[in-house]
Amino acid sequence: MPLPSAKPPQDHPVLRGQITPPPVEWTVEEIMALDWYRLAELLRAVAINAGCQLGPSRVSVTGAVQFAMLATPKARDPRRSLVALSAWNQWAATPDSVNTFAWELGRIREKTSGILVAPAGATPAATSRALELGIEIVDAVKLCRTLTALSPEQSSFFHQISLAGDWQTPTCPVCLNKLTRVQQAAPVGPLRRPDELTFQASTVVPEPVDCERLEVSQGCEVTFLHEVRARREVVIRGHASGDFICQGTFALVSGGSFQGTVAARAIDIQSGADFQGQSRILDNVTEPIQFVQMAWFWRCQHPASTPECRKITFEPHTTA
Repeated sequence: MPLPSAKPPQDHPVLRGQITPPPVEWTVEEIMALDWYRLAELLRAVAINAGCQLGPSRVSVTGAVQFAMLATPKARDPRRSLVALSAWNQWAATPDSVNTFAWELGRIREKTSGILVAPAGATPAATSRALELGIEIVDAVKLCRTLTALSPEQSSFFHQISLAGDWQTPTCPVCLNKLTRVQQAAPVGPLRRPDELTFQASTVVPEPVDCERLEVSQGCEVTFLHEVRARREVVIRGHASGDFICQGTFALVSGGSFQGTVAARAIDIQSGADFQGQSRILDNVTEPIQFVQMAWFWRCQHPASTPECRKITFEPHTTA
């Protein structure tokens, strides 16, 4: 589904200099909290303001947006780029999302560079993979610097149109109406997991984990957003980040890396492993891990919604 063209109106009184705009200061938090639709329009507007020629936007049901861009449209060999905004539920770039974007770039016959906009940043493995593939990752910090570097008039204008009205509620990518915040039950209790949990693909784990043994395979990057507890053993062969409590041995194998905190009865960091964080020796842990399910999410409940609209489920961002 195409988005309407986002071109800053040159006859706007602020841009004509008839009105002196009050000084504004873009913040990373504002950009992180923007509706994906507003953010996509902002990206297009900034690109057009820089003299780029844009193709139509392609919108996915995930809220991901792509559009082609010519940075030097009048040149004999214009510089082509494909700009992609990450899906709403993947606000941070992962190795998988970088590889998917690289596949999209590979389908283009002309030489085209890739710009992946991931407001929440990128995992270390995603950053490394993007460097290998020549893909530029733009997070909210970098975009904030770009907007701040504009003239005061331009920066104020973009700030005004981006944050006017309801700028945080996400838009339905099917019907383009605003989604509705829907409450759901939030049961609390022990989180049940298989006795042995092995991660063989890079991922983000949004819920607490409780298991006998946990392993992160070589070449995988796993980010744990909540506490991880293992009653017997943790083995990290790839890359992991989070807060771990292990009643047995926490082993970081040579070639693996870890960022976060570890409390375990025994900690084995092998030569060639990269440990960044804090660790302590654990005596005992008896209380069960608790979890609270997401209390709400975004759904399309507009009267004109279609069956496709009703399949849309957006998780709340931490900034929402």
